[in-house]
Amino acid sequence: MRGSFLYWTNSAVGGIVPWLYINDTSFLTEEKVLGGDWLWDRFYPANKADLSGGYRWRASNALDPKVAEAFEFVRAPSSRRGSAPAPARRRQ
Repeated sequence: MRGSFLYWTNSAVGGIVPWLYINDTSFLTEEKVLGGDWLWDRFYPANKADLSGGYRWRASNALDPKVAEAFEFVRAPSSRRGSAPAPARRRQ
């Protein structure tokens, strides 16, 4: 079953990303960057303290144990039922 999580289809339950966020992780490292003051000053002056220039994703976080846990959570039920698509097992 090595690598079988790669065959999980992205159409089921919106894919893996919601499950990563539920598990308080992502497959990319995230940092908040400075900037955007011109926008916040003009359109959102009351909420300015909580706002920034946005997010930047620079590096992989795929080896985080929480990422592996989320993939396993999504993969395990479907593989037990035999419903996880795996091209290696596809009939020709």
